Amino acid sequence: MLAGSEEFINKSWRVKQRLGGAMRQSGVLAAMCLYALDNNISRLSNDHEVASFLGSELEKLETVEQILPIETNIVIFDLSDETISAPNLVQKMREQGFQIGAFGERRIRIVTHLDVDMAAGIKLVEALKIYLK
Repeated sequence: MLAGSEEFINKSWRVKQRLGGAMRQSGVLAAMCLYALDNNISRLSNDHEVASFLGSELEKLETVEQILPIETNIVIFDLSDETISAPNLVQKMREQGFQIGAFGERRIRIVTHLDVDMAAGIKLVEALKIYLK
């Protein structure tokens, strides 16, 4: 049980959501994590390397306004108002065979993983350059 002011409870609820406290079927996710740790721990650095590469290439594009610090295999960046919207970019990338995510109109998230090698990262950058001129 959690007790406190309305402000405290509201803040606690938001923190719980951010940490995945409302996720259903979390056991399935935990099983995937355990599998990755048992079978692929030695190659996690590859995912981080591809993510870092993506970040360094995105920094060169004028239509990318901000790239959040890349600490793992997740790349999050904001698009300028002068370029394609995030949802439209997601659709264009899907048509090219890439799956990326949009958060609102201007923020994009890319996650590298076991099936994304450096060659795929290079292809993704080339595809992104078409729309982020």
